[in-house]
Amino acid sequence: MACIVQLLKTEKLDIATLYLFCTLLIDDNLRLIIHDSVNLEKCTSRVCSHALLTRKITAFGPYFINALVILKQSDYIVINLNYIESTQKEFPKGNLKSKRLQRILREAEHLFEICHNFSAKDMYRKFNIQL
Repeated sequence: MACIVQLLKTEKLDIATLYLFCTLLIDDNLRLIIHDSVNLEKCTSRVCSHALLTRKITAFGPYFINALVILKQSDYIVINLNYIESTQKEFPKGNLKSKRLQRILREAEHLFEICHNFSAKDMYRKFNIQL
């Protein structure tokens, strides 16, 4: 949940993009691939060569939806027609100083940089995700 809130503090995202970004960032192997990639094409080719993403994105779905429901019920996020955005509430600070979360947030900035010109549809196509 902290990952979702931190991503949404950067900018509002559509649910498909947020789902993809969370899956890429939470998995350690995928996050390392993002870290080593200079652009989206290099990232997608490395991820697709491992054939990991479709399986991982499917497995992560229930956790992602549960996190969104809890965040919505707690008024930490607002779900509009096309976007999800963070409210101005501060997320609880307890146990958020983990090194793993810091690495996730650092790579989130890099992921935003390499994906900023692409729509969710383009990213799903490039990553060859089959839903």
